[in-house]
Amino acid sequence: MDTRKFADMVKLAAEAPSESLPQDQETRAELRTALRKLTASLEDPVHSILRFLFQPHQNSVIRIAVALDLFALVKGREENGTSAEQIESLTGAELALIGLYSFLTTLKHPKIGPFAESHHEVRLMRVLTAMGIFSEVGEQRYAATPISRAWTSPSLRDATKHL
Repeated sequence: MDTRKFADMVKLAAEAPSESLPQDQETRAELRTALRKLTASLEDPVHSILRFLFQPHQNSVIRIAVALDLFALVKGREENGTSAEQIESLTGAELALIGLYSFLTTLKHPKIGPFAESHHEVRLMRVLTAMGIFSEVGEQRYAATPISRAWTSPSLRDATKHL
């Protein structure tokens, strides 16, 4: 198999509109399984370990997003996106994280300072955007994706709280 042609085909499929992909669930499940196996075969052990290490952090960020009801907040403001300032104002995120901020600023570690001085809601949204849960539509402006829209479902929100 020509690896370059295969890589180009995978890239085209990844960039294709979702309606052009198979719609039956069995084919979609087969494709997900095959792509997971392909990803595992391409990933070296160090990258696998890094992926495993960051999963708890991602889960923590998702749980914070559920607690702040970010999914509903951003879903309701899709036309121009939701700014970091709106997120701060509507959720009280800065106040909710002030204990963490205070703790970090008391530490005397040189690497803690930049974290403590940053805007927590922007950091939170950066992780959620990198995960594909939200999209960044402008500088520090965020819009919903199919994943974040689905997370407004009470059953998915509740499931997240119990993990």
